[in-house]
Amino acid sequence: MAMVGKSSNKYENRKVKNIRPALNSRSLGELPLLLAENKEAVFILGLGTGVTLGTVLTHDIRQVLCLEIEHRVVEAAQFFSHVNGRAFQDKRARIIIDDARSFLKNYPGRFDIIINEPSNPWIRGIANLFTVEFFQLCRAKLTEQGLICQWLHLYGMSETDCQTALRSFLEVFPEAMFWQGSHGDILMIGSKYPLKVDEEQAILRFEQHHVAFGNAGISSINQLLTYFIAFGKSILPWTLSSPLNRDNLPILEFTTPLHLYNDESAALLQSLSLHGYRDIPFETRQENSLLAQFLFFRAMQLLDYHEADKAKALLELSYEETPTDPSVIYNLAMIYAATDDFENAQQLLIRSLKVNEQPILWWGLANIYHNYGKYDEALAACEKTLHLEPEFPEAQVLLETIKQKLAAQHQDQ
Repeated sequence: MAMVGKSSNKYENRKVKNIRPALNSRSLGELPLLLAENKEAVFILGLGTGVTLGTVLTHDIRQVLCLEIEHRVVEAAQFFSHVNGRAFQDKRARIIIDDARSFLKNYPGRFDIIINEPSNPWIRGIANLFTVEFFQLCRAKLTEQGLICQWLHLYGMSETDCQTALRSFLEVFPEAMFWQGSHGDILMIGSKYPLKVDEEQAILRFEQHHVAFGNAGISSINQLLTYFIAFGKSILPWTLSSPLNRDNLPILEFTTPLHLYNDESAALLQSLSLHGYRDIPFETRQENSLLAQFLFFRAMQLLDYHEADKAKALLELSYEETPTDPSVIYNLAMIYAATDDFENAQQLLIRSLKVNEQPILWWGLANIYHNYGKYDEALAACEKTLHLEPEFPEAQVLLETIKQKLAAQHQDQ
Protein backbone atom coordinates (compact mmCIF):
# COMPACT_ATOMS: atom_id res chain seq x y z
CA MET A 1 0.00 0.00 0.00
CA ALA A 2 1.32 3.43 -0.89
CA MET A 3 2.09 5.91 1.83
CA VAL A 4 1.67 9.63 1.49
CA GLY A 5 4.13 12.32 2.49
CA LYS A 6 3.55 15.83 3.72
CA SER A 7 5.14 18.88 2.13
CA SER A 8 4.42 22.58 2.60
CA ASN A 9 0.88 21.91 3.88
CA LYS A 10 0.00 20.27 0.56
CA TYR A 11 -0.81 16.59 0.54
CA GLU A 12 0.72 14.67 -2.31
CA ASN A 13 -1.45 11.74 -3.36
CA ARG A 14 1.43 9.42 -4.14
CA LYS A 15 4.33 7.80 -2.36
CA VAL A 16 6.94 10.33 -1.29
CA LYS A 17 10.42 9.13 -0.42
CA ASN A 18 12.37 10.81 2.37
CA ILE A 19 14.76 12.73 0.11
CA ARG A 20 16.28 15.76 1.80
CA PRO A 21 19.08 18.09 0.77
CA ALA A 22 22.33 17.32 2.53
CA LEU A 23 23.52 19.54 5.33
CA ASN A 24 26.65 21.19 3.98
CA SER A 25 29.52 23.27 5.34
CA ARG A 26 27.19 26.19 6.01
CA SER A 27 25.09 24.07 8.32
CA LEU A 28 28.21 22.80 10.05
CA GLY A 29 28.52 26.39 11.22
CA GLU A 30 24.82 27.05 11.72
CA LEU A 31 23.80 23.96 13.71
CA PRO A 32 26.01 24.48 16.78
CA LEU A 33 25.19 28.18 16.78
CA LEU A 34 21.50 27.32 16.75
CA LEU A 35 21.97 25.06 19.79
CA ALA A 36 24.52 27.04 21.80
CA GLU A 37 23.55 29.16 24.81
CA ASN A 38 26.57 31.45 24.38
CA LYS A 39 28.53 32.12 21.20
CA GLU A 40 31.06 34.88 21.78
CA ALA A 41 34.23 32.84 21.23
CA VAL A 42 34.41 30.13 18.56
CA PHE A 43 37.20 27.76 17.55
CA ILE A 44 37.17 26.02 14.14
CA LEU A 45 39.53 23.18 13.34
CA GLY A 46 40.05 23.00 9.58
CA LEU A 47 39.64 25.88 7.15
CA GLY A 48 38.87 24.20 3.84
CA THR A 49 37.20 26.73 1.57
CA GLY A 50 36.27 28.93 4.51
CA VAL A 51 32.53 28.39 4.16
CA THR A 52 32.06 27.23 7.75
CA LEU A 53 34.11 30.20 8.97
CA GLY A 54 32.05 32.60 6.85
CA THR A 55 28.81 31.11 8.16
CA VAL A 56 29.89 31.52 11.79
CA LEU A 57 30.78 35.15 11.11
CA THR A 58 27.19 35.92 10.09
CA HIS A 59 26.35 35.63 13.79
CA ASP A 60 27.03 38.06 16.61
CA ILE A 61 30.45 36.58 17.42
CA ARG A 62 33.22 38.39 19.26
CA GLN A 63 36.10 36.29 17.94
CA VAL A 64 36.66 33.24 15.76
CA LEU A 65 39.96 31.37 15.77
CA CYS A 66 40.29 29.11 12.74
CA LEU A 67 43.19 26.68 12.80
CA GLU A 68 44.64 25.10 9.67
CA ILE A 69 47.79 22.98 9.60
CA GLU A 70 48.53 23.45 5.86
CA HIS A 71 49.45 26.97 4.74
CA ARG A 72 48.57 26.17 1.11
CA VAL A 73 44.96 25.59 2.16
CA VAL A 74 44.89 29.10 3.59
CA GLU A 75 46.22 30.46 0.31
CA ALA A 76 43.70 28.48 -1.74
CA ALA A 77 40.72 29.43 0.46
CA GLN A 78 41.08 33.05 -0.60
CA PHE A 79 39.91 32.05 -4.09
CA PHE A 80 36.55 31.11 -2.53
CA SER A 81 35.60 34.56 -1.25
CA HIS A 82 32.40 34.41 -3.28
CA VAL A 83 31.13 31.52 -1.13
CA ASN A 84 32.76 32.25 2.23
CA GLY A 85 31.49 35.82 2.45
CA ARG A 86 35.01 37.32 2.31
CA ALA A 87 35.69 35.85 5.73
CA PHE A 88 39.38 36.76 5.57
CA GLN A 89 38.50 40.45 5.60
CA ASP A 90 36.48 40.18 8.83
CA LYS A 91 38.46 41.58 11.75
CA ARG A 92 36.83 39.09 14.14
CA ALA A 93 38.45 36.18 12.29
CA ARG A 94 41.96 35.02 13.06
CA ILE A 95 43.54 32.32 10.88
CA ILE A 96 46.24 30.30 12.62
CA ILE A 97 48.61 27.83 10.94
CA ASP A 98 49.48 25.27 13.59
CA ASP A 99 48.88 21.77 14.90
CA ALA A 100 45.47 21.54 16.55
CA ARG A 101 46.50 19.58 19.61
CA SER A 102 49.55 21.71 20.32
CA PHE A 103 47.57 24.91 19.91
CA LEU A 104 44.68 23.86 22.14
CA LYS A 105 46.98 22.47 24.81
CA ASN A 106 48.82 25.79 25.12
CA TYR A 107 45.90 28.16 24.52
CA PRO A 108 44.99 29.89 27.81
CA GLY A 109 41.36 30.71 27.03
CA ARG A 110 38.14 28.77 26.56
CA PHE A 111 35.57 28.65 23.80
CA ASP A 112 31.79 28.72 23.72
CA ILE A 113 31.81 26.59 20.57
CA ILE A 114 34.38 24.24 19.07
CA ILE A 115 33.77 23.05 15.51
CA ASN A 116 36.02 20.18 14.42
CA GLU A 117 36.15 19.29 10.74
CA PRO A 118 39.46 17.47 10.30
CA SER A 119 40.35 15.21 7.40
CA ASN A 120 39.49 11.51 7.40
CA PRO A 121 41.11 9.30 10.08
CA TRP A 122 42.65 6.97 7.48
CA ILE A 123 45.06 9.80 6.61
CA ARG A 124 48.33 9.56 8.52
CA GLY A 125 48.28 11.64 11.70
CA ILE A 126 44.57 12.48 11.55
CA ALA A 127 43.31 9.64 13.74
CA ASN A 128 44.75 11.43 16.79
CA LEU A 129 41.99 14.03 16.28
CA PHE A 130 39.45 11.28 16.99
CA THR A 131 40.93 9.91 20.23
CA VAL A 132 39.50 10.00 23.73
CA GLU A 133 42.40 12.19 24.82
CA PHE A 134 41.79 14.75 22.08
CA PHE A 135 38.11 14.96 22.97
CA GLN A 136 39.13 15.42 26.62
CA LEU A 137 41.35 18.32 25.55
CA CYS A 138 38.42 19.87 23.67
CA ARG A 139 36.16 19.45 26.70
CA ALA A 140 38.74 21.20 28.90
CA LYS A 141 38.75 24.14 26.47
CA LEU A 142 34.96 24.58 26.53
CA THR A 143 33.17 27.02 28.80
CA GLU A 144 30.64 25.49 31.19
CA GLN A 145 27.81 26.15 28.72
CA GLY A 146 29.97 25.45 25.68
CA LEU A 147 29.48 22.76 23.07
CA ILE A 148 31.48 20.93 20.44
CA CYS A 149 30.39 19.99 16.93
CA GLN A 150 32.49 17.10 15.62
CA TRP A 151 32.24 15.99 11.99
CA LEU A 152 32.54 12.27 11.23
CA HIS A 153 32.24 10.45 7.92
CA LEU A 154 30.43 7.12 7.67
CA TYR A 155 31.59 6.23 4.16
CA GLY A 156 34.74 4.12 4.01
CA MET A 157 34.18 2.87 7.56
CA SER A 158 33.28 -0.56 8.85
CA GLU A 159 30.66 -0.97 11.55
CA THR A 160 33.41 -1.60 14.12
CA ASP A 161 35.31 1.56 13.11
CA CYS A 162 32.13 3.62 13.33
CA GLN A 163 31.36 2.20 16.76
CA THR A 164 34.91 2.97 17.90
CA ALA A 165 34.70 6.59 16.74
CA LEU A 166 31.31 7.14 18.37
CA ARG A 167 32.22 5.37 21.58
CA SER A 168 35.40 7.46 21.90
CA PHE A 169 33.35 10.65 21.57
CA LEU A 170 30.70 9.43 24.02
CA GLU A 171 33.38 8.47 26.52
CA VAL A 172 34.02 12.21 26.94
CA PHE A 173 30.64 13.66 25.94
CA PRO A 174 27.95 11.25 27.17
CA GLU A 175 25.39 14.06 26.86
CA ALA A 176 25.59 14.07 23.07
CA MET A 177 23.31 14.44 20.07
CA PHE A 178 23.85 13.00 16.61
CA TRP A 179 22.67 14.72 13.42
CA GLN A 180 22.87 13.74 9.79
CA GLY A 181 25.24 15.91 7.78
CA SER A 182 26.08 15.73 4.10
CA HIS A 183 25.60 12.39 2.37
CA GLY A 184 27.64 9.84 4.31
CA ASP A 185 28.48 12.19 7.18
CA ILE A 186 27.15 12.80 10.68
CA LEU A 187 27.63 15.66 13.12
CA MET A 188 28.23 14.82 16.78
CA ILE A 189 27.21 17.57 19.19
CA GLY A 190 28.63 17.30 22.70
CA SER A 191 28.54 19.42 25.84
CA LYS A 192 29.02 19.33 29.59
CA TYR A 193 25.27 19.45 30.21
CA PRO A 194 22.23 17.54 28.89
CA LEU A 195 21.45 18.78 25.41
CA LYS A 196 17.96 19.43 24.16
CA VAL A 197 16.64 22.00 21.74
CA ASP A 198 14.40 24.64 23.25
CA GLU A 199 11.63 24.87 20.67
CA GLU A 200 10.88 28.57 21.04
CA GLN A 201 14.56 29.56 20.96
CA ALA A 202 15.25 27.29 18.01
CA ILE A 203 12.39 28.77 15.98
CA LEU A 204 13.54 32.30 16.77
CA ARG A 205 17.19 31.62 15.91
CA PHE A 206 16.24 29.79 12.74
CA GLU A 207 14.18 32.74 11.55
CA GLN A 208 17.09 35.07 12.25
CA HIS A 209 19.35 33.02 10.01
CA HIS A 210 16.88 31.50 7.59
CA VAL A 211 18.86 32.75 4.58
CA ALA A 212 21.94 30.73 5.54
CA PHE A 213 19.86 27.62 6.12
CA GLY A 214 18.04 28.32 2.87
CA ASN A 215 21.37 28.21 1.07
CA ALA A 216 21.72 24.70 2.45
CA GLY A 217 18.29 23.80 1.08
CA ILE A 218 16.59 23.91 4.49
CA SER A 219 13.47 26.04 4.42
CA SER A 220 12.02 25.53 7.91
CA ILE A 221 12.86 24.46 11.44
CA ASN A 222 10.63 21.41 10.88
CA GLN A 223 12.84 20.34 8.01
CA LEU A 224 16.02 20.92 10.01
CA LEU A 225 14.76 18.68 12.82
CA THR A 226 14.40 15.78 10.40
CA TYR A 227 18.21 15.58 10.36
CA PHE A 228 18.29 14.64 14.03
CA ILE A 229 19.34 11.01 14.51
CA ALA A 230 19.58 10.18 18.20
CA PHE A 231 20.90 11.00 21.65
CA GLY A 232 24.18 9.52 22.78
CA LYS A 233 22.52 7.43 25.49
CA SER A 234 20.59 5.55 22.80
CA ILE A 235 23.68 4.94 20.67
CA LEU A 236 26.14 3.98 23.42
CA PRO A 237 24.97 0.36 23.94
CA TRP A 238 25.48 -0.28 20.20
CA THR A 239 29.13 0.84 20.45
CA LEU A 240 30.28 -1.05 23.55
CA SER A 241 31.50 -4.13 21.68
CA SER A 242 34.18 -2.05 19.93
CA PRO A 243 37.37 -0.61 21.47
CA LEU A 244 38.15 3.01 22.21
CA ASN A 245 40.48 5.03 19.97
CA ARG A 246 43.25 6.24 22.28
CA ASP A 247 46.52 8.07 21.94
CA ASN A 248 48.48 4.96 22.94
CA LEU A 249 46.39 2.77 20.64
CA PRO A 250 45.08 4.90 17.73
CA ILE A 251 43.48 1.93 16.02
CA LEU A 252 41.40 3.99 13.57
CA GLU A 253 44.56 5.03 11.76
CA PHE A 254 45.26 1.38 10.97
CA THR A 255 41.77 -0.10 10.55
CA THR A 256 39.99 2.58 8.48
CA PRO A 257 42.30 2.22 5.42
CA LEU A 258 41.18 -1.41 5.15
CA HIS A 259 37.64 -0.25 4.30
CA LEU A 260 38.54 2.81 2.25
CA TYR A 261 36.62 1.69 -0.84
CA ASN A 262 33.60 0.25 0.95
CA ASP A 263 30.55 2.41 1.48
CA GLU A 264 28.40 1.15 4.33
CA SER A 265 27.14 4.64 5.22
CA ALA A 266 23.48 3.90 4.46
CA ALA A 267 23.47 0.78 6.64
CA LEU A 268 25.31 2.58 9.44
CA LEU A 269 22.91 5.52 9.33
CA GLN A 270 19.98 3.11 9.47
CA SER A 271 21.46 1.38 12.53
CA LEU A 272 21.92 4.71 14.30
CA SER A 273 18.41 5.84 13.39
CA LEU A 274 16.79 2.64 14.61
CA HIS A 275 18.58 2.85 17.94
CA GLY A 276 17.33 6.40 18.44
CA TYR A 277 13.92 6.25 16.79
CA ARG A 278 12.10 7.17 20.02
CA ASP A 279 14.36 10.15 20.80
CA ILE A 280 12.81 13.62 20.58
CA PRO A 281 15.42 16.40 20.34
CA PHE A 282 13.41 19.35 21.59
CA GLU A 283 11.46 20.54 24.58
CA THR A 284 8.11 22.09 23.80
CA ARG A 285 5.70 24.23 25.76
CA GLN A 286 3.52 25.24 22.84
CA GLU A 287 0.12 23.87 21.93
CA ASN A 288 0.89 23.84 18.19
CA SER A 289 4.32 22.33 18.57
CA LEU A 290 6.73 20.72 16.14
CA LEU A 291 6.21 17.35 17.78
CA ALA A 292 3.49 15.93 15.53
CA GLN A 293 5.35 16.68 12.30
CA PHE A 294 8.61 15.38 13.77
CA LEU A 295 6.97 12.11 14.78
CA PHE A 296 5.32 11.85 11.38
CA PHE A 297 8.64 12.17 9.57
CA ARG A 298 10.30 9.63 11.86
CA ALA A 299 7.48 7.21 11.16
CA MET A 300 7.92 7.65 7.39
CA GLN A 301 11.65 7.01 7.81
CA LEU A 302 10.89 3.81 9.72
CA LEU A 303 8.60 2.67 6.91
CA ASP A 304 11.51 3.14 4.49
CA TYR A 305 13.45 0.82 6.80
CA HIS A 306 10.54 -1.70 6.75
CA GLU A 307 9.92 -1.21 10.47
CA ALA A 308 6.12 -1.10 10.40
CA ASP A 309 5.55 -1.74 14.11
CA LYS A 310 7.88 1.07 15.16
CA ALA A 311 6.34 3.39 12.57
CA LYS A 312 2.84 2.57 13.84
CA ALA A 313 3.84 3.47 17.41
CA LEU A 314 5.12 6.89 16.32
CA LEU A 315 2.14 7.57 14.05
CA GLU A 316 -0.21 6.81 16.93
CA LEU A 317 1.65 9.41 19.01
CA SER A 318 1.49 11.86 16.12
CA TYR A 319 -2.24 11.19 15.76
CA GLU A 320 -2.74 12.03 19.44
CA GLU A 321 -1.04 15.38 18.81
CA THR A 322 -2.87 16.20 15.56
CA PRO A 323 -5.98 14.01 15.20
CA THR A 324 -7.18 15.91 12.11
CA ASP A 325 -3.99 15.71 10.00
CA PRO A 326 -4.93 13.79 6.81
CA SER A 327 -1.39 12.54 6.17
CA VAL A 328 -1.08 11.09 9.66
CA ILE A 329 -4.54 9.53 9.50
CA TYR A 330 -4.00 8.03 6.06
CA ASN A 331 -0.61 6.51 6.86
CA LEU A 332 -1.76 5.17 10.22
CA ALA A 333 -4.76 3.54 8.55
CA MET A 334 -2.50 2.01 5.88
CA ILE A 335 -0.24 0.53 8.56
CA TYR A 336 -3.25 -0.91 10.38
CA ALA A 337 -4.41 -2.47 7.12
CA ALA A 338 -0.93 -3.78 6.26
CA THR A 339 -0.83 -5.56 9.63
CA ASP A 340 -4.31 -7.11 9.02
CA ASP A 341 -6.07 -4.79 11.46
CA PHE A 342 -8.92 -4.06 9.05
CA GLU A 343 -11.36 -2.91 11.70
CA ASN A 344 -9.09 -0.22 13.14
CA ALA A 345 -8.10 0.96 9.67
CA GLN A 346 -11.70 1.26 8.52
CA GLN A 347 -12.99 2.91 11.68
CA LEU A 348 -10.15 5.46 11.77
CA LEU A 349 -10.90 6.62 8.23
CA ILE A 350 -14.70 6.62 8.63
CA ARG A 351 -14.43 8.56 11.90
CA SER A 352 -12.06 11.10 10.34
CA LEU A 353 -14.17 11.54 7.21
CA LYS A 354 -17.12 12.61 9.35
CA VAL A 355 -15.03 15.56 10.49
CA ASN A 356 -13.06 16.38 7.34
CA GLU A 357 -13.79 14.94 3.90
CA GLN A 358 -10.34 14.87 2.35
CA PRO A 359 -9.85 12.99 -0.94
CA ILE A 360 -6.77 11.21 0.42
CA LEU A 361 -8.90 9.71 3.19
CA TRP A 362 -11.57 8.51 0.78
CA TRP A 363 -8.85 7.02 -1.39
CA GLY A 364 -7.38 5.27 1.64
CA LEU A 365 -10.79 3.79 2.42
CA ALA A 366 -11.18 2.70 -1.21
CA ASN A 367 -7.79 0.95 -1.06
CA ILE A 368 -8.68 -0.87 2.13
CA TYR A 369 -12.05 -2.04 0.84
CA HIS A 370 -10.44 -3.13 -2.43
CA ASN A 371 -7.70 -5.12 -0.71
CA TYR A 372 -10.27 -6.90 1.44
CA GLY A 373 -12.48 -7.76 -1.54
CA LYS A 374 -15.30 -5.34 -0.69
CA TYR A 375 -15.58 -4.04 -4.24
CA ASP A 376 -18.97 -2.28 -4.00
CA GLU A 377 -17.79 -0.26 -1.00
CA ALA A 378 -14.44 0.36 -2.73
CA LEU A 379 -16.23 1.66 -5.83
CA ALA A 380 -18.30 4.13 -3.80
CA ALA A 381 -15.25 5.40 -1.90
CA CYS A 382 -13.23 5.74 -5.11
CA GLU A 383 -16.00 7.67 -6.83
CA LYS A 384 -16.19 9.99 -3.82
CA THR A 385 -12.44 10.55 -4.08
CA LEU A 386 -12.71 11.59 -7.72
CA HIS A 387 -15.72 13.77 -7.01
CA LEU A 388 -13.61 15.77 -4.55
CA GLU A 389 -10.44 15.68 -6.69
CA PRO A 390 -11.09 14.72 -10.33
CA GLU A 391 -7.39 14.86 -11.29
CA PHE A 392 -6.29 12.07 -8.97
CA PRO A 393 -4.43 9.59 -11.23
CA GLU A 394 -4.03 6.80 -8.65
CA ALA A 395 -7.75 6.94 -7.87
CA GLN A 396 -8.56 6.82 -11.60
CA VAL A 397 -6.45 3.68 -12.01
CA LEU A 398 -7.99 2.09 -8.93
CA LEU A 399 -11.50 2.88 -10.18
CA GLU A 400 -10.89 1.03 -13.44
CA THR A 401 -9.43 -1.93 -11.55
CA ILE A 402 -12.47 -2.11 -9.26
CA LYS A 403 -14.88 -1.91 -12.23
CA GLN A 404 -13.07 -4.77 -13.95
CA LYS A 405 -13.26 -6.94 -10.83
CA LEU A 406 -16.95 -6.16 -10.36
CA ALA A 407 -17.62 -7.05 -14.01
CA ALA A 408 -15.76 -10.35 -13.55
CA GLN A 409 -17.84 -11.10 -10.45
CA HIS A 410 -21.07 -10.48 -12.34
CA GLN A 411 -19.97 -12.77 -15.19
CA ASP A 412 -19.18 -15.57 -12.73
CA GLN A 413 -22.66 -15.22 -11.25
